[in-house]
Amino acid sequence: MENSEKAKDIWQYSLPILEMFMIFIFITWQAIYYICKSARMSRFTSQIAGGVLLSLVFFHSNEKFQNIFFPQDYRKNVIGTMGSFGYTMYWFLMGVKMDWGIMFGTKGKAAVLGISSVLGPVIVSQLSFPSEFNKFFTSLDESVFILFIQSLSAFPVIISLINDLGMQNSELGRLGMSSAFVSDMVGLQLSLIFNCIKLGISNAQNGWIDLAAMAAFLLFAVFIWRPAMFWIIGRTPEGRPVRKIYIYVILAAVFASGVYWAMFEQFLPFGPYILGLALPAGPPLGSALIDKFDCFINGVWLPFFITSSSMNVDMKLARNFRRLNLILVAFAAKFFTCLMSCIAFRMPWKDAAALSLIMNYKGTVELASYAFTHDLNIVKKDSFTTIILFFMVTSYILPILVQFLYDPSRKYAGYQKRDMLHLKPNSELRILACIHRLDNIIPIINLLEASYPTKESPLDVNILHLIELSGQATPLFISHQMQSKSVGARSYSENVIISFNSFRSNYWDSVNVNLFTSVSAPEHMYEDTCMLALDKLTSLIILPFHRTWSLDGSAVISESNTIRTLNCSVLGRAPCSVAILVDRKRLGRRSLEESSFRSCKMCMVFFGGKDDREALVLARRMAKDSRIEMTVLRFCSSMEGSANINDWNSMLDSTELRDMRQNKIEIGKSDDMKSCFKLGLEEWREFPELGVIGDLLASPDLDTKASVLVVQHQKQMT
Repeated sequence: MENSEKAKDIWQYSLPILEMFMIFIFITWQAIYYICKSARMSRFTSQIAGGVLLSLVFFHSNEKFQNIFFPQDYRKNVIGTMGSFGYTMYWFLMGVKMDWGIMFGTKGKAAVLGISSVLGPVIVSQLSFPSEFNKFFTSLDESVFILFIQSLSAFPVIISLINDLGMQNSELGRLGMSSAFVSDMVGLQLSLIFNCIKLGISNAQNGWIDLAAMAAFLLFAVFIWRPAMFWIIGRTPEGRPVRKIYIYVILAAVFASGVYWAMFEQFLPFGPYILGLALPAGPPLGSALIDKFDCFINGVWLPFFITSSSMNVDMKLARNFRRLNLILVAFAAKFFTCLMSCIAFRMPWKDAAALSLIMNYKGTVELASYAFTHDLNIVKKDSFTTIILFFMVTSYILPILVQFLYDPSRKYAGYQKRDMLHLKPNSELRILACIHRLDNIIPIINLLEASYPTKESPLDVNILHLIELSGQATPLFISHQMQSKSVGARSYSENVIISFNSFRSNYWDSVNVNLFTSVSAPEHMYEDTCMLALDKLTSLIILPFHRTWSLDGSAVISESNTIRTLNCSVLGRAPCSVAILVDRKRLGRRSLEESSFRSCKMCMVFFGGKDDREALVLARRMAKDSRIEMTVLRFCSSMEGSANINDWNSMLDSTELRDMRQNKIEIGKSDDMKSCFKLGLEEWREFPELGVIGDLLASPDLDTKASVLVVQHQKQMT
């Protein structure tokens, strides 16, 4: 009994407070997100709303809760410390994900847009509020800080928005990421310069010391830290994970850099951010850090930081809307500056407006800046409340407006006829073939050779190597004709490049080959595929099937739902005809060293319809090759045989088949044709993207080792 009286109350300990606080935060924002997800509310908006709700319901209206979670002693620092930990790691990981190739590969449009998006609103704000800006070099004034933060575009925030909108592989998304990167670098340099000038005015000696300390850190990051990271990569065997001791040393250096910058009165996350930028993106080191920490930081500590920071609002002060005029002026200035810059480059006004809204989006970085200055009492409580509510409203509305203004899929719409059926006789056939794995190479090469490339009827082949994005934030699209060397991506595509260059050399007078590499998230690979097909005016896209068969073609040994999703996305959006190649090792038995295409037997199954007619055109081209024995099977019922041919589709089918008889004479999807032979088979289809007959022939239950090519005619917009 005496021991229990002496025992402390549970809420006197820091750990229970932190645990309960995390539980409250997680349940609240997840509940809001689940309820409002159908209304297109983002996670960031839900996390802010969760903080506002917790502040309103529990802490500012309930003194007991406030005393528990925000006591006036050392325990208050626990929540802030853990939030700062998560935010610091967030900055470091975003630096790791960033690729300097974006900066050096940025074109004039992105550079102008990124610079003007910062300088434009800064100049307009200074002209609108000259008396406020005159205070800048004498004191860190609230109004000047708000105007400056509102003028910036943080790259981590912009790229998160673009990823959430699924635009990272679109033309506008790439321009937005490049512009945001430039804007971020300009903002970072301006903030460092202004801080040094301010410190120099107040204390010249300290200002020079701080400037020298920052310069020394930058030199360390470039000439010591980055070479050390390459040394770690060089000591990591290919295909093996990075040693844990290296990860621990990197983490220690990250937090030490934060302490270093705090010692010189600079924003603490700048140090980890610079170290992340200097660390090579992608595998093996960058992807290892992302795989180990990204889920934990973005799934646990970052929401904790956002929600806990948002809990500092006081809804009783919300009616004042203090400093809202500054926020709106900066917003309008940034929007119209970006809009005019885009229009000057002759962008469509809807795309220009969408990009201007993207550059105006505010998120975690800006919220953290305001939370940091609020703790220092630079940004007052009523102003902070206005800012958080503004963030909550705009983070919900702006993405919806962007989606309304810009639809990347409309660029793929097929308003023109881009198929094989309408090609002129002996004209060039343009093909885009996708490669996922090395075992896709030989079947694709054999299929291209079977397409009978000649000097009179050449092939223009575009090979797209699709690689899953890992360890970096920005997708890459590399043309190996324009860029002879590319760090990382080139090594991934080396075998693909060698194989298809060899194929080109064997048909130097009849085949032109262009090689590309796309490094992107799996759910957005279809965008690069469709965009390349659109740019190259291809008539046919060839996609590997998502299943892999054993060497004898009798059993399925693996399958990828990611590849299947990609195939379905391309089939639904492609600007031309699409074919899925189901390789069961009949076409793939040839080795890379063999240079000659062997003879083979092929069969074209014809039921009728535009898909089958498209496949028949390819079969007719193949049949011209003396090494190929082509058989065409036409299925027609007795009713169809006795009836007069009086409908347009039947007339077209008969014409195509009559032309085919002139030769020695593959499988159309033919879902547009309702045939009595297919009755009941639809109920047994496992993969609708192959069509009824294609699904049947690609089934592992069918005792055959023949490969299958399923063709879908171009889906034109009406």
